[in-house]
Amino acid sequence: MTSEACEAALDAALQNCGNVDAFLDNVFGFLARRRGRTDFYVECPPEGGRFGFPPGHAESLVRSNFVKWKKYFSEQSSPLLNFKAPSPTTSSVQASCQVNEVIKSTNVVDPSATSPSEIIVPKCLVVPDEGGNSGKDDAHNGRVTEKYSWSQTIAEVDVTIPIGQHVRKGKQMQVMIESGRIFIAETGSIDSPIVEGNLSFPVKKDDCYWNLLPGECVRIWLQKSQERWWQALLEGEELLEMSQIEAVRPMEELDQEEQMKIQELCWNEERKRQGLPTSEDMKMQEILEKAWNADGSPFKGTPIDPSIIQFSPQNQSTFFSPQPDKS
Repeated sequence: MTSEACEAALDAALQNCGNVDAFLDNVFGFLARRRGRTDFYVECPPEGGRFGFPPGHAESLVRSNFVKWKKYFSEQSSPLLNFKAPSPTTSSVQASCQVNEVIKSTNVVDPSATSPSEIIVPKCLVVPDEGGNSGKDDAHNGRVTEKYSWSQTIAEVDVTIPIGQHVRKGKQMQVMIESGRIFIAETGSIDSPIVEGNLSFPVKKDDCYWNLLPGECVRIWLQKSQERWWQALLEGEELLEMSQIEAVRPMEELDQEEQMKIQELCWNEERKRQGLPTSEDMKMQEILEKAWNADGSPFKGTPIDPSIIQFSPQNQSTFFSPQPDKS
């Protein structure tokens, strides 16, 4: 992602949060929830490791970046003193994107109805209209339909719903995400939803959110309750053939144990290519050295000579025995 794209996304997130405290809380919470993609909170041993940071290093990293940008702020302080208040358009965008707005409803189609139940409207971000390529359908491991397109990874689903050019603000849309259902309609046209239906599988609604690209589309991100490949976004939709799904996952999406196993396999393959001992070879060598010099070993105190070791077949209890003297 370019720095300009990051700036736009962070600006939209800051407007959505409303204040710096909530923004920073969401940033550090995001790093904690995406533990399959980042090892920011993982502490490795002081001597080092393949993942994580030594104790205290993550805090130092945060501190060093704070100091870096504080210096930048000080150097740019004079221009900032002339900073103008946000325009009415910016204010209206912020006002239209209140987080966790509670709507009383028994029927997801009619937010004006009242009942004891509550539905939480997911977070909304309004992304500035910069004439990007948001209109391109993304249907990787998914499908393009008449009203929407969707793509997926093993853990998430990304849905894109085209909208009219007259839709410029989040308050013009009604987007509701439940654990097993989604509903998308223009405000004032909830009797004719753009997309409505039961999801193929449950999602973690508290980890789902949506944003608006003014005049282009609504984007929805769904966090799957279970890691699995979906054959359809909604019930009743034509099913994808499993053979059409590219059932791979990026390295960063694997948990740390799986990443370590893959890295070990790659390391071992490289060692084999170079004619060097693999990790299994080194483990066997360590076991051999301990057994060679163990109490009761006939070889104790002598140099290790693997050529005279005979490993017992089928991993029997006898680890080694002297080979017969061929002289």
